[in-house]
Amino acid sequence: MDSAYLIFDPRSKRYFPSIRVAKLSAPTGTADAHRISLEKLVPAAEWALSDVIVLSTSQGSFMQVIDIRHKRRRRPRTSGGPIDLGRVSNGARVPMFGSCTGAAWLASQDDDVIYHTIQLCRRELGHQAQDPERILSFVERVREQGYAFGGLISDESTRGIAFALPPSSGGIVFVLGIAGRSPEFERQKDQIVRNLKDSVARQLTQAP
Repeated sequence: MDSAYLIFDPRSKRYFPSIRVAKLSAPTGTADAHRISLEKLVPAAEWALSDVIVLSTSQGSFMQVIDIRHKRRRRPRTSGGPIDLGRVSNGARVPMFGSCTGAAWLASQDDDVIYHTIQLCRRELGHQAQDPERILSFVERVREQGYAFGGLISDESTRGIAFALPPSSGGIVFVLGIAGRSPEFERQKDQIVRNLKDSVARQLTQAP
């Protein structure tokens, strides 16, 4: 789990092989894993505007990076500075609350799962855990919008777009996220989301 090779579902108490495993071995029971390729899912136009593309999923109380692609590496961050996406790698843990990847995952779940996740993250949420209705209201806005927009991780210096993919054959929900610093990226976010969703739909309906 620490290296993102296994995904744990706290509801069923079962472990599932992640896409990282599917890339290393024969079919592992995740029938659509081999089709979820970041290079294929993200059209060239969106990749040109973004600095990084990320695939992540819930590991109970946090989101975990399952696969990541960087356009270029930045200089290492200085102590106390903003999180450098160039240093984020497979297996990295991302806050469930406070990242647009977490918001996108929550928006794909029913209210019971969200309540359960709030309880799992009550220490991180602090006093906000006492107001679950406010959190549900925020999640509902993400559902209506169709995607989450903000910090891809918890770094507000980079703007990100994230939305949940259709559940895998094992019921696992992956979140596709892309981030960039370009003002054009932010201006075109609605069109970017439409292009990404069209690309995802085409890729996931192709025969293995």
